[in-house]
Amino acid sequence: MLYQLMKSPDSDEVISYNAAEALAMLGDEKIFETLWTMLINVYADIKIIGIKAMGDLGTPQAETHY
Repeated sequence: MLYQLMKSPDSDEVISYNAAEALAMLGDEKIFETLWTMLINVYADIKIIGIKAMGDLGTPQAETHY
């Protein structure tokens, strides 16, 4: 459901980012690429969500990127 919410064209951008963060909290390693795009976003608030989500993901790959 979170992936559907994240990819839905009807979802607000913030909702998509929150869904990605929730997937990271659940330990879903497939979300890494999405989190990476959040880290390189031009908006600081999105970068902060991405940094937190990478920390929540907690994989070795995520730890080296945040």
